[in-house]
Amino acid sequence: MFPLYRDLTDEVILTTTLEHKRGSTNAPGTRIRIIPENVGPLAESFLNAKLKSIQTNFIASLKYNFKDTWDGKNGLNLNYVKGLGLTIDKARDRVRSNLNAWSILLGYMRKQNVGAGFAITPSVDMQWASAKAGPNQNYSFGGRAIERAYKNHVVQGQSGMRTGVKVSFMDFVYAYYSYGRIKNHANSIGTRKEEATATGVGVTIPLFQYVLANVEYAIPLKRRTLYADGKHRNKLFVSVGGRWKF
Repeated sequence: MFPLYRDLTDEVILTTTLEHKRGSTNAPGTRIRIIPENVGPLAESFLNAKLKSIQTNFIASLKYNFKDTWDGKNGLNLNYVKGLGLTIDKARDRVRSNLNAWSILLGYMRKQNVGAGFAITPSVDMQWASAKAGPNQNYSFGGRAIERAYKNHVVQGQSGMRTGVKVSFMDFVYAYYSYGRIKNHANSIGTRKEEATATGVGVTIPLFQYVLANVEYAIPLKRRTLYADGKHRNKLFVSVGGRWKF
């Protein structure tokens, strides 16, 4: 992490990372040959095939945090990912992706206090990527507001956008609404597009001086998506975490 600029209200931070990551995604419409044991002729069927990828990426992230004249807290983030063409076992990829693929993610959020302990935080982000970017560079609507309401790996693609708004009270109680849209090239029958919306409520409870508990109820407003095997259901999340400064 390299702080490029910092004062009382503004800061610019550059972070570089060398990442080795394993990923997987569903690719509906992939044609797979199924051979029944000791019976009949060869059969073909369309199944949801899970594509695996093991890849090394270079990541550069530039963050600009600042306050405006209305005392709003703003965050602008630019994230660049470039595949380095390295993998452990190419045979594990059922459908080969481009190991040198790239992706660019641009995001913006603004938190505005509106009085009496309430705050409103609108946000938007979008990603552009190579058509053959692998699962480890997929865009999952840019954040947990939608991603957590749906099953893992069922609302993601190479390119997409997400927008939403969060209302919070004293940073303890919150509610959100988000909409996202993705474009997925990772299947054998052409580009597929998907969109989804989600809402939810949550509460963050301080347990000890540095320990917090979070309870969140996430609701997928679109009950069925192209990449899901079944119907999406409401989900309850409970987590406990801590933060220490040294």
